[in-house]
Amino acid sequence: MRIRTEVDTILLFLGAGVSKPFDMPDMRELTDVTVNEFKKRYIDASVLNIIKKRVEGFGFVPDIEAILTCLDALSNPSVGVKNAGPFAALISDRRKANEITFGPKREKCHYLSMEIRRIIRENCNFPPAEKESTLVEVYDNLFNIFRIEQNNALDVYTTNYDLCFERYCAKKRRKLNNLSNDRDRIDLELLQNKKFWNLYKLHGSSNWIITDDCEKGEIITTDMFVKPGDRTVEGEMKGEVMIYPTTEKYFLRDPYFSLLCNLRNDLVTGISDKDSKFIVIIGYSFRDDAINNAFIDSLNKSVFKHKNIFLIDPNAKRIISENIPRLNKIIEPIDKRIEELNKNDLKRFNI
Repeated sequence: MRIRTEVDTILLFLGAGVSKPFDMPDMRELTDVTVNEFKKRYIDASVLNIIKKRVEGFGFVPDIEAILTCLDALSNPSVGVKNAGPFAALISDRRKANEITFGPKREKCHYLSMEIRRIIRENCNFPPAEKESTLVEVYDNLFNIFRIEQNNALDVYTTNYDLCFERYCAKKRRKLNNLSNDRDRIDLELLQNKKFWNLYKLHGSSNWIITDDCEKGEIITTDMFVKPGDRTVEGEMKGEVMIYPTTEKYFLRDPYFSLLCNLRNDLVTGISDKDSKFIVIIGYSFRDDAINNAFIDSLNKSVFKHKNIFLIDPNAKRIISENIPRLNKIIEPIDKRIEELNKNDLKRFNI
């Protein structure tokens, strides 16, 4: 189901950088958080250091994504090589891979992987109470600059697990459609008013769960942190709905596939519809090929009469030139953090 309104539509795309002012960790910081958490619990983190050293030697960023990807592959080497592709199979020694030559047993790698996932969920949740005033101030300023009013239709896409945007809407008493895919969780009252905000969380959310009472994999949204086995009013938690930072081809599964398709559709119609105004990307580094291709394929199909797509990030120019060079004439870089943004930064665009 795709719903359009008669008012201006603004599409926000939020990456990890948008939550930095609210003390939410990015991928690099999650690596340090994990190591520190392991030390507190006396969990041997030596394998993490080995992985970081080896992947960095190959030119990869030694963050939590690299660590989780390697741990999952070590837990099941055959599956790991298969997911990595034919070249990995060509250069691998299956016998040695199965023996896991540099130390940890499969069971230990699986345990470490599960612990890292737990740490991610615990640290990418609600913003600290002392940051809530900053949360309101930053988003109020953003919406003021781009003239996003309460009665505007607003589509918000994010790769973040955290609940910062949901908390902002709650503080402002703004009702929000929190969509797990493009077919459900539509609020009929909001549709009648034709003035509503939609939140699409492409990688899932730290408060999305599936319980033993859910039918056909229905996703439940909780107001508190729960872990597998905990009881909720909707039943016992059986699993979370989050895409953890690994190289697994997660977008082939729902609800992630539906969410990505909806993003592609919104990018095409959002920039070409006469009612459309802005596409604003904040704090996103364009390191995910599936999302990069969505932007490249969709935006290259559009006819641009003027530039109305912005990337707001301290390294915006570099991100565009290195990660999405095909869009360097389409996306306007603004090299600032979201909390530093002011109206003068957009004066040249006649906003």
